[in-house]
Amino acid sequence: MTKIDLTIELREILLRERPPQIYAISPKGTVPVLHLPDGQVIDESVDILHWVFNQIEDSNDISNQVQLVDLIDGEFKHWLDRYKYPERYPEHSQFYYQERGNEILTEFENKLGKNSFFGGKSPGFTDMAVFPLIRQFAHVNVDAYQESFTRLYDYYRDMHAHICFTSVMDKYSQWQEGDTPLLVNFYVPENTEKLTQQTPL
Repeated sequence: MTKIDLTIELREILLRERPPQIYAISPKGTVPVLHLPDGQVIDESVDILHWVFNQIEDSNDISNQVQLVDLIDGEFKHWLDRYKYPERYPEHSQFYYQERGNEILTEFENKLGKNSFFGGKSPGFTDMAVFPLIRQFAHVNVDAYQESFTRLYDYYRDMHAHICFTSVMDKYSQWQEGDTPLLVNFYVPENTEKLTQQTPL
């Protein structure tokens, strides 16, 4: 891949203590939100991913992956929210919501096949987009998730151990007005090199 500079100023916030500055950038007040130097604001995770991959000249065509990502970000997320918080959605039982999510994840299990990742031998666009939501689903009941899926459980473990996940899971101090800007670049040569390899468990 082409070596590029994707350095950002990272501002870590607490959702229960959203600073007014986030609303000045995006009235939605949701995270993540990306504020570009030209004033453009991107406040949807998938759209931020699209922007990042569009900056990489040598990145693979991801048009054939959009359908999978839309399924996870749309219908699956609908059932995930209800599975995580069944008390907010008493129309059905938690088990009902779990089964609806499992039906969609079965499609992903079949799609994964013998590959380690949806991106092939290393994580790609689809993995970056779908893993956070699959991880949330699994964490509601890891034992039930493991019983339901074989390949997707291996995938869950492999992604947890991979540099593309571990490298962004550092803890940061809560941002305060006047702080020295925290400049971070997750797209660095050493990470790019490791992204081409599967990290063993």
